[in-house]
Amino acid sequence: MAMVDSNNRHLMQPSSYKNPGNTLLIRYLIMDANNLSIIIPVLNDAPVLRQLLEQLARQEGINYELLVADGGSTDASVTVARSHGALLVTTPPGRGRQMNAAAALATGEHLLFVHADSRLPHPLFLAEAMDFMCQTLRTEPCSAGHFSLHFFDSSANGKNWWSFWETKSRLNRPECIHGDQGLWITRPLFDVIGGFDATYPFLEERLLTQKISHLGQWVLLPGRLETSSRRFIQEGLVQRTLLNALMMICHEIELHDFLQRAPALYREHGKTRHPLTMLPFFRLITDLQRAMSPKQRGCHWHAIGRSLRRSLWQIFLFFDVLSHNNTVPNPLLFLHFFNRHLEPLLPRLLPDPVAAVGSRLLFHSLRLYFQWSEH
Repeated sequence: MAMVDSNNRHLMQPSSYKNPGNTLLIRYLIMDANNLSIIIPVLNDAPVLRQLLEQLARQEGINYELLVADGGSTDASVTVARSHGALLVTTPPGRGRQMNAAAALATGEHLLFVHADSRLPHPLFLAEAMDFMCQTLRTEPCSAGHFSLHFFDSSANGKNWWSFWETKSRLNRPECIHGDQGLWITRPLFDVIGGFDATYPFLEERLLTQKISHLGQWVLLPGRLETSSRRFIQEGLVQRTLLNALMMICHEIELHDFLQRAPALYREHGKTRHPLTMLPFFRLITDLQRAMSPKQRGCHWHAIGRSLRRSLWQIFLFFDVLSHNNTVPNPLLFLHFFNRHLEPLLPRLLPDPVAAVGSRLLFHSLRLYFQWSEH
């Protein structure tokens, strides 16, 4: 069992480098290109962890070390990790804290952060990804990689939604990249961005993807990483999607009180196996806004309106999914049309006051719907 201080020297601040591009290129040229550390954060994930570790053992053509970052599991996760020869890192719960602690102990110059419910489709999956990353890094050292997704256990219900999420995972937009896609980051780049921000226990991967997008670029790795839809199915596809959207919007508009109090509501739901009840989250936002001055509330609705306006591209992506029935590759004609012709005009077509009114109507309509349906 390894205990690691989250303030380990490996996690340097971005100000450590005045010219990160040149520094990363120099460090890449001298690092061991085939030295990979695989980091898996877990919390009571024994059954799916066992399957993933067995698949990792069958990988060919690549050298790697395996680290399991446990956040206090009470099931057999620790036993499973040790039985497969993984280095066990234990920390208090919190995915960002767990992954930072494991990264501080990792010796690889490539870091792959992968969720326990992921599956690798074939034995050369990681070797092909390593070859692709090494070729990319020779010319673009400020690059990080992610896989596209395939939900291996999705139900026939909501087929278009599953296709939408899978298509979305193939894009390199920072808002489309999440931890369940696998995050492949070089040690030099991870050091420059300072690791995961563990301020909130649910935004760490999203904040990291934004940091890397500001500094460099994301690239799509070859192959599709398989993942489980269990959380969406258990919590409700619509409910889970909507909660994620609320979290992202509240972070973007800096509604920190919601981000601090929402995890308690989510943990309360975790005691049941029912779909998420959304009304408590809507009530929390309503209560927080009531405590604001009228001017503050107006500013918040304008900020929410701008955030929703920036997300309108997803409607056109969904049209692409409907029209091509998850064809790979999907030409994304609707999305290209939006990006080229409509997106530049949106501030004029939907000015801030109009977007604010629309966002307010949408919010209260959803709140009334959940108030009716959940009661």
